[in-house]
Amino acid sequence: QKLFLMIDTNQSGSISLPELQAAFNKDNHKDLDDEVIENIFKAIDYDSSGDIHYKEFVAAFSESQGLITYDRLTDTFDRIDSSGKGYILHDDLKNILGENYNKETVDKMIEEGDFKKNGQVDFEEFLQLMYA
Repeated sequence: QKLFLMIDTNQSGSISLPELQAAFNKDNHKDLDDEVIENIFKAIDYDSSGDIHYKEFVAAFSESQGLITYDRLTDTFDRIDSSGKGYILHDDLKNILGENYNKETVDKMIEEGDFKKNGQVDFEEFLQLMYA
């Protein structure tokens, strides 16, 4: 979080391309030209909004540090989808959350990951959500 806030110099809650370029240039990465930095920016700006949001920043950083791997995501998906249906339903999240279950929160979680709008989150959607 500290790194994100240091790069977000205008305190907008997101990182712009000029802010990222300034951060690279300030931290002795002058060997990277603007085109390389722009490509890095585009890769992190998953939603193509023109800004890097905190969630995108954390995802990119975690992935670069090897914290998020395909195998770990597969294992996580399989744990949530304990019956092996190939998709996650509201009840799957309810079961895994136990006493921490909150209907509104789980509804939002399913809605956020249900890109196909069919009331479930399949593995492809799960990956899309995790890498977003």
